[in-house]
Amino acid sequence: MMNEVMTRLGEIGIIPVVAIEDAADAADLGSALMAGNLPCAEITFRTAAAADAIHKMSEAHPDMLVGAGTVLTVAQAKEAKAAGSKFIVTPGFDAAVVDWCLANDMPITPGVMTPTDINQAIAKGLSLLKFFPAEVAGGVKALKAIGGPYVGLKFIPTGGININNLSDYLALPMVHACGGSFMVAQAKEAKAAGSKFIVTPGFDAAVVDWCLANDMPITPGVMTPTDINQAIAKGLSLLKFFPAEVAGGVKALKAIGGPYVGLKFIPTGGININNLSDYLALPMVHACGGSFMVKKPWIAGGQFDLIRETAAAAVAAVQEAR
Repeated sequence: MMNEVMTRLGEIGIIPVVAIEDAADAADLGSALMAGNLPCAEITFRTAAAADAIHKMSEAHPDMLVGAGTVLTVAQAKEAKAAGSKFIVTPGFDAAVVDWCLANDMPITPGVMTPTDINQAIAKGLSLLKFFPAEVAGGVKALKAIGGPYVGLKFIPTGGININNLSDYLALPMVHACGGSFMVAQAKEAKAAGSKFIVTPGFDAAVVDWCLANDMPITPGVMTPTDINQAIAKGLSLLKFFPAEVAGGVKALKAIGGPYVGLKFIPTGGININNLSDYLALPMVHACGGSFMVKKPWIAGGQFDLIRETAAAAVAAVQEAR
């Protein structure tokens, strides 16, 4: 059975993706979306205001489904915890951060680059580590050599990973998953400050495992049948098709998603008021996501009336399509 949060998002039909520069705008943005009959938002940790923005929006609008992403530093760890964050991924190994996370029942995947880093992680009882920065540290050959002796450990190489070397990393038996901005478009973690759901740009097995273990609804990004198969193996049935338009749009989703009977998708990336109904007409589409309703200049300029109008037009398009 689908999680209640995901069911509600499907009923809403569209999810605005938001980057807020000033947390003071969060409550008004929430009001604009609610006034436009759109009670949800995904606030990304692409700005320093993200945690505060999520907290303020959730506080002002407790009935909204507010999602989030990306906690990176030691200071952010405590900030994220206080705001409601449920997991941490760090770029390097910091014993103080690891100790704090373990003491506070906060799942953590620390970054490592050397055998010494790995030994420190093992001493803390950790078995899933981020190999970073992968390419600078020597790439596939380095990870194969460094990670070889550590039987049972799994790594998430990140840093310099791209479509050309991805398969080389994934071929290594110690690789659990790969991380990279080319796929995940910045947000490697998604969650903080009272978030009620997580949406990731790409499929990250470490994040998915954490969410499933902590009863956190997650919709990971997929673009290929291989991505979809990984999600199915984790028991997931609601996936984000991203980047939708770049990946081939409606025709691509119809072709790729067709064989996977029972799965539902949330196409995101290039969605706008002109193609929204085309995606919603597909039987495998659960909802659509897009930032076209909450453009950054509109938020910065306080143009909440425009946001309300665009959100209302989007909701109307959803209702007409259904």
